[in-house]
Amino acid sequence: MDEEGNEGVSLLWTGGWDSTFQLLDLLLRQGVVVTPWYVIDAERRSTGVELDTMRRIREELARRFPEARTRLRPQRFRAVEDIAPEPSLSADWQRVAGKFRIGGQYDWLARLCRQEGLEGLQLSIHRDDRARAAVLAAREPMDAADEAAGRLFSPFEFPLLETTKVAMGEAADRAGWRPLMERTWFCHAPTPGGRPCGRCNPCRFTVEEGLGYRIPWWNRGLAIPDRYLLRPLRRGAAAGVRRLGGAHLR
Repeated sequence: MDEEGNEGVSLLWTGGWDSTFQLLDLLLRQGVVVTPWYVIDAERRSTGVELDTMRRIREELARRFPEARTRLRPQRFRAVEDIAPEPSLSADWQRVAGKFRIGGQYDWLARLCRQEGLEGLQLSIHRDDRARAAVLAAREPMDAADEAAGRLFSPFEFPLLETTKVAMGEAADRAGWRPLMERTWFCHAPTPGGRPCGRCNPCRFTVEEGLGYRIPWWNRGLAIPDRYLLRPLRRGAAAGVRRLGGAHLR
């Protein structure tokens, strides 16, 4: 808290491109106090890299923009397993996930907000994000899944909903933030050498959304057989298993 006891804006910060851009925009352009949150998922291979990335960005931010140091509050950490169950929110997440492609993190993030009494936690869902459709549907619900999305997303704010990754990069260039943005991390399965794998979903989305240069060219090349040959084969095999299971039940 500052002298007036103000913790400012609460932001989910993972050290990724989108949430780091929002962090910098809040601190450096808007000049507001920010309390960043991070949820530790022990099963995620990139957790250690993300934690180290955020530490490095903090250090670089303090060096380049010392006036922002007092506005960036200590990070709040919670572990996934320490977030209390909320059956109603988990049921809402299941309804939403049955209609939209959203990850399980939106279940435990909603439960985190209820547990911590958080209102207005900023999530950096952007224009090309798969979860954007669910957020938009929550604003004008048409069915039960949309209504569930309204309840699930009620604790959050979405300041980047109409922004793309490329536009964030252009804004960062104009503001002089590009060196900080280039320190961000996105890959869920880093190589032993600490490079983006090129094959996981965040790597694939990074390429599709115009930032493929951030993945080494050799890893992008290795991802091609997985994306266009192995992944369709796995999907086809899974669909075949489901069909066989259904036939057995009949």
